[in-house]
Formats: sequence, structure tokens, C-alpha cells
Amino acid sequence: MPCGNYSFTKQNSGQMTLNTDSARTSGTVTLSGGTMVLGSTSALGSTGVPVTVNGATLDLATDGSVNAYNVTMDGPATIASDRATSGAGITHTWGHLVLVLTGST
Repeated sequence: MPCGNYSFTKQNSGQMTLNTDSARTSGTVTLSGGTMVLGSTSALGSTGVPVTVNGATLDLATDGSVNAYNVTMDGPATIASDRATSGAGITHTWGHLVLVLTGST
């Protein structure tokens, strides 16, 4: 579990799973490869922690809405909304969602 108010980066292929709550309140989380699975609604810290997804997958595998992280999608990125158990769908509410669009349309 990430702890402490520092920035960290998940790089390269492979999967990283965070199943416990974190008390982080700051520090950017950057996903630049592979998949990060959030098995806890506050796995990356409190509401407002900045998250940048670039060339990676953020998998929200919880049974409740994750904290309202401020997310920037910069480059090829996927956010998957999976439940941990079967049941009705979940709506995730983001703090701020920023899409960085480059190239021609």
C-alpha cells in the first residue's frame, strides 16, 4: 500500500494491485505502463490526489465508488470499471477529469 505524501510511478507491463486503504493526501500517482488495479475505494489516498494515466490501464475493481481523484488522461489510456463481486453497476465520480488530445481529429 502506498503511504506517505510523495509521488510515485507505476511503469512497464504487468499488474499492480492495491487492496487496502491509503491515508495519502498529496503526491501525484502516474501510471505509464501495465495495469493498476484498485481493490479499495481509497487505495490511492484521499479525495483530490492527482492521478495521471498515460499508456496504462486503471482498473477500478471495487464494490463502491472510488474517491474523487483528479485524473489526467495523457496519451493512450484505459479506465476499467469492474466490480469486485457480482451486482448492479457502479458510478464513479471523479474530482476533475482532464483529457489531453493531440494529433489530428
